[in-house]
Amino acid sequence: MKCTALLTLALFAVSAQAAPHKCHVKPASSVAPAATETGDVAPPTYPTGTAGVPPTYPTGTAEVPPTYPTGTAEVPPTYPTGTAQVPPTYPTGTAAAPPTYPTGVPPTYPSGTPGSSTTSSSLPSGTPLPPPKKNAMTILATNDIHAHLDEFNSGGTDCKQKDIDANNCVGGAARIQYMVNKFRAQSENVVLLDAGDQFQGTLFFNVFGGSVSATLMNQMKYDAMTIGNHEFDKGVEYAASFFKNLTFPVVSSNIDFTGPAKPLAASVKPYTILKDYGVGIIGYITNTTAAIATGASDVTFYNPVQKVQTYVDELHAQGIKRVICLSHNGYQEDKYVAENVRGVSAFVGGHSHSLLLNNASIAGVEGPYPTEVKDLDGKTSYIIQSHRYGDYLGHLDLEWNTDNELTHVFGESIRLDKSIPKDNATAAQVAEWRKAFAGLTAKIVGHTGGNFDQTACGTGQECALGDLVADAMRLDTRADICFTNTGGLRASIEGGDVTYADVLTVLPFGNVDVDFTYTGQQIIDLLERVYAGHNKITNAPVISLPQWSGIKFTFDPTKPEFSRISNVVVGSAPIVLTKSYTLCTNDFVSAGGDGIMDKIAAAPGNLMADALIAYFEAKGTVNPTLDGRITKA
Repeated sequence: MKCTALLTLALFAVSAQAAPHKCHVKPASSVAPAATETGDVAPPTYPTGTAGVPPTYPTGTAEVPPTYPTGTAEVPPTYPTGTAQVPPTYPTGTAAAPPTYPTGVPPTYPSGTPGSSTTSSSLPSGTPLPPPKKNAMTILATNDIHAHLDEFNSGGTDCKQKDIDANNCVGGAARIQYMVNKFRAQSENVVLLDAGDQFQGTLFFNVFGGSVSATLMNQMKYDAMTIGNHEFDKGVEYAASFFKNLTFPVVSSNIDFTGPAKPLAASVKPYTILKDYGVGIIGYITNTTAAIATGASDVTFYNPVQKVQTYVDELHAQGIKRVICLSHNGYQEDKYVAENVRGVSAFVGGHSHSLLLNNASIAGVEGPYPTEVKDLDGKTSYIIQSHRYGDYLGHLDLEWNTDNELTHVFGESIRLDKSIPKDNATAAQVAEWRKAFAGLTAKIVGHTGGNFDQTACGTGQECALGDLVADAMRLDTRADICFTNTGGLRASIEGGDVTYADVLTVLPFGNVDVDFTYTGQQIIDLLERVYAGHNKITNAPVISLPQWSGIKFTFDPTKPEFSRISNVVVGSAPIVLTKSYTLCTNDFVSAGGDGIMDKIAAAPGNLMADALIAYFEAKGTVNPTLDGRITKA
């Protein structure tokens, strides 16, 4: 085994990696419009009957999972559970004089000390609280950071010198800290929230696990976070350890804590109360988590609609009439929840990596910020989400009158680009941690002649990045056909040098190649299942469509389900139904992940990341091309 492979194995062992999940995350973007780069694409139109059309939640049903704009999947395999190490304490610094806000200036409130609100996880029903002291709140929100603690380029990978020279680096904890300091210096009414998925996505997580994220979040003095599906990437016990190290509440209302998730019960509550504001914050997570997070495959996740309403009613019984939901459920799904409950002022969301802006001309914008939705009583609820990785910081001002009715709402998603300075102490802290893997960020493993854009993979159509990864798997296994779930592709590869760190950012989950044998008829059945969007027998949805190598076929979405596939060619010859073929996929998909196939027994092979590195080493410079593997009739 090469030294590179050994090093990759060691990194994933430390990370206790997970299977490619998805987070229903939208892919990282390589689109860079003037003034505002985006990382998501506008919600696609899906063929009837395919994965991606958000279903209606049947009343009282916990199991019907919605699909998402991008159909991603990153559920990690189960690895040895570890305990988050406690990183060293670094000196706290003071941010320099703050600049003018990119857009809008938050209102000025009486001066005071930020973070002074008392929190309560639950009070006995019928125990009213005194009237709130504060009627105005400035929410700052992060979501789907995915261990992007340092600045990154438009593709979601490490900034290289060319990115720095072109001023294309965005995000990073130091910019978030700077803006948090700035807002707090102007108002005592700042509430800092996180909508989940702090875990998984860069070498910070591979090397340190969640420990450095916990350190930064504690230093920033978050007021609450909800759980994302990626917080389960290393299993329930590891998630519980992470939450115990936090100094602020963790909220999620639709998880069954009596079974396998019992270790979370001590640290996670359905809601928290910010007493000074008279505000209850209810958390919830997508009820597809068991299907997309291997570490939570045996945990029960309930339909959030019923759970949210239950806890809204419980809060109202305590005299808390101002309610905010902190969600890791997806933008479209949050709109559905908002329309089907009553009594929620705002939804602070994540999971779908949705870019919400009021300039609809910018590529990738899915909706306005905030998005207004009418609830069951015809009252307006406001939904926000701020893309992914921390390239934007969410900002929402809310003001209620003494009758607990919203009288003022102002929102903006603040682009954390070069115009936003970095907090010096946080930048130094992140730089110190980066030294642990600096050699990997400098190690060049190959070259590309253009951009391999993750966003182009969208809903599972053929894309150059998908072709690249599937081809690397086929070279590694020598199989006739290989496929991988689109949701497991986590970042773009930009033109030029490709580093070891780039590969691990594209494929961060530690998944391995597995091979197996199918007849031609079984391959046809697999294709029909995938492009019907569900299992014919159980009706379980296909959440993330595959990327293919070694096969070409035509898909006609206008035909009846399970008769949509034709013109199947394996290699250069038409498929033979009675012939046996060798196939390969990753261990997440072979275990039933994303609903692509039924679980099969398969021996693990090489890491996908090592297979991709070997492919670059064998090919030299790789160019992004398409060759018609998936043809839509």
